Amino acid sequence: MRQGKTGIRANASAVAGFALTIAVVTTSATTVHAQGATDTSTEGQVRQQIIQNPIIPSIADPEPRFTTAKQDAVLSRPRPEYDEIGLEAGGLFFDIEHLGRGQPLESFLLFPQVDVGLTFDDNIFATQNGRVADFIGSIKPSLSLRSNWDNHEIFAEAHGRFTRNLSNSRESVREHGFSTGGKLEISEFEFIRASLGFDRKTTVRGDVREDVGGNEPGVFYQTGLDTTWQYQRDKFLWRAKGSITHKNFVDVPAGVGEIETDQNDRVEYDASVRLGWEEWEGTTLFVQPNIGFTRFIQQVDNTGVERNFGRYGILAGFTYDLTAVTFLEGAMGFGLATFADPNSDDFFFVDASLDFVWNPHDSWTFKAGFERDVTATNAVTNVNGVNVSDVATISNELSLAAQLEVTYELLAENELGFRRSETVAGNTIDNVLANELSLLWLMNENMRMRGFWQFTLFSSNDANREFLRNRLGVVLTLHY
Repeated sequence: MRQGKTGIRANASAVAGFALTIAVVTTSATTVHAQGATDTSTEGQVRQQIIQNPIIPSIADPEPRFTTAKQDAVLSRPRPEYDEIGLEAGGLFFDIEHLGRGQPLESFLLFPQVDVGLTFDDNIFATQNGRVADFIGSIKPSLSLRSNWDNHEIFAEAHGRFTRNLSNSRESVREHGFSTGGKLEISEFEFIRASLGFDRKTTVRGDVREDVGGNEPGVFYQTGLDTTWQYQRDKFLWRAKGSITHKNFVDVPAGVGEIETDQNDRVEYDASVRLGWEEWEGTTLFVQPNIGFTRFIQQVDNTGVERNFGRYGILAGFTYDLTAVTFLEGAMGFGLATFADPNSDDFFFVDASLDFVWNPHDSWTFKAGFERDVTATNAVTNVNGVNVSDVATISNELSLAAQLEVTYELLAENELGFRRSETVAGNTIDNVLANELSLLWLMNENMRMRGFWQFTLFSSNDANREFLRNRLGVVLTLHY
């Protein structure tokens, strides 16, 4: 969701405003020319542009701060001709006596969108043997209402995702939910943002945290609250984040019976505080303590294991974010994982993260990321014929991506990801290699089309869970 606003405010005389407009138009024309996919005149260069003060020509006013590299990535940068513009919500209502035309909603924008897709999946059950292929149709509508104020923000959104398998209707999915929240700008240096949401979701087959098996996709209801409190002035940064998520799983049909899933129901708490100091221009050093708890509603599960889990950690790192060319954030630290079950030993672990974006040219973007995490699980692993209850998984995930602006309207991306997960108790090691190649066509201001090919290779020392999967699809997006 892009929240930026643009505009021009005249603060000088008409003559001065006219002179400034000419300077801006000239600069904009140069910028548009530099964004062409074949232009190499600005390759590897970022130059600060100066606007001459129209009132006192001898004084130069520098342009505002550069767009960050993340915002200027090929698939992230604004494209005003093709981006959503929204409907004035007040204009949708007729005159109401004593109220005026849409007066309560005149400062809100409404953004409707719908995705319609068709996908071919050559292994819908994610199995090694007896692979089953199918075509899957999908529709994904959404409607969001956002305030159009200079300060503060309020939003509300409703969304859904409905899929239908051509030959295996029991694999069809129905998801929907809504969220609401806002942003309170306490001052120009400080704000608080909060959002509350409710969703009906489905589990992914083979997921060690949420998939419980059965003949149909698992279903759970999720309620979540997310908050951010940030203060940034001069060189000092304070950013506190917190979330509470409740998950309630629904029993899953399994042959002639049902798989009871109450042991999966849980509440997850996460919080972190980042304290940063901009020691050099564009470079911030920070420390970030964090804490997380997973509390299961059913204290002891069906295997007799007490599942409650906690993690405590601290990261130290830096963020380099000065120009539209390079963004780099890296951090390392350590953490402690604790378990309520007396048969599970607490342990220390090394924590790390990396986020890198590089725009060497207006038409190219390269990205890299790494994340290490320890999370709770209630999965059971079969080791030499004996079911061993797992209590947590340690995962390392690496992602690489390349984005290319073929033309202004045609954008390509290739994303490669690798994740290695290891259970603490069952000693099960899973390796997942995933690649996605996609092509996005911005057809006009209200339509875009995306084609994709996804490849997934899942290997494990538990051979019964290995699989190879290909998905080929196309999605048409209509938005306003």
